[in-house]
Amino acid sequence: CWQMALVILGAIPIMMISQAIQMIVTNGGQKQGQDHLKTAQQVVSDAVQNSRTVQALCIENELASYHGDLITKATSGAACRAIISGSGFGIANGVIFLVLAAGFWYATKLVDDG
Repeated sequence: CWQMALVILGAIPIMMISQAIQMIVTNGGQKQGQDHLKTAQQVVSDAVQNSRTVQALCIENELASYHGDLITKATSGAACRAIISGSGFGIANGVIFLVLAAGFWYATKLVDDG
């Protein structure tokens, strides 16, 4: 029984590294594009607060196209970031699953050997 515990305890650094990689990949993908989204939110907020000025200057279409450009910049590459983030998540969870499966396999081997 202590041999199995030793094997699982020895695998903890591997699981920690895989979880650290998962966190880096997931958080890194979320931070990209935040600046463009903040700017787009500020444009909409200012346009709504100053709607009379926007209407008086007839710049509704310009603000809408500027907002659309900012949203496009923020979401360009979102699919690629999502694939990378999902792959990192899957690999990290797969590593944990494989480590635990190896531990249970080793436990059955110990039981079979007596």
